Amino acid sequence: MELFFQSIGAFDSAEASSNNTPNQNATKVANKNEFEYSAVSEIHPSIQSAIDYVAEHITESITLDEVSQHVFLSNYYFSKLFKKEMFTTFTVYVNDKKMQRAKEMLVNPEIPIQQISQHLGFAQTSYFSKVFKQHAEMTPSEFRQHSLEENSN
Repeated sequence: MELFFQSIGAFDSAEASSNNTPNQNATKVANKNEFEYSAVSEIHPSIQSAIDYVAEHITESITLDEVSQHVFLSNYYFSKLFKKEMFTTFTVYVNDKKMQRAKEMLVNPEIPIQQISQHLGFAQTSYFSKVFKQHAEMTPSEFRQHSLEENSN
């Protein structure tokens, strides 16, 4: 169990140290993931604040409502602005970031999938597995097995 919390701490500190400051170019922000979200050189300050909020709260259940309140915009306007700036919906962006973190954690066979799910703010492991499969086209267990096989070769 101690190893699990050490691993989580390592992932959290790595994510915190890689946080971008407001108004850095969007390509740098998006390149943390395999998806290119925005081609604009400057992100709207409210959207950059939302991106930073997601990075800081990735281990929680993050809702559009709470983030739009955080950046002082209506849900509707925030949603439209986020999609305009990032070329994806807020929910897809958050899930992509969570799945990226899940992939990083899944390469460690010491961390149970249920704990990874809980750590990333999913109330149910079955929902985490469903989202992961949509994202990676394989289950978390299959991804773990595949990554372990790749690392052993």
